[in-house]
Amino acid sequence: MGWEVMMTESNAGLRRWCFFCNTSDRPFGQVFYLNNCLDADDFYENWAEIGFGDPRRLDDDQLWYAVICFKKHFNEEFWEEYFEPYDTDPDEFQEKVMRCFI
Repeated sequence: MGWEVMMTESNAGLRRWCFFCNTSDRPFGQVFYLNNCLDADDFYENWAEIGFGDPRRLDDDQLWYAVICFKKHFNEEFWEEYFEPYDTDPDEFQEKVMRCFI
């Protein structure tokens, strides 16, 4: 029982990612773009380096905070729509996510 990520690459070179439970084969969380992450091994290595842990333990908002922090870790571009539902500064996301794992 565990989790994995799945990535597809569009013709334009955009990488779309999603999380899924590899026991039930059910996705969870939102689909997100992470273009500076090269493959699943790169994803897992960096996810562990940051110390996020098992994403299945997070609710939808916490998982989205983690994705935003991950995009920041990879020096990804942010779009306003990422922050609109949360009405918070991107720099506050990391602290919110880390509180989820304590």
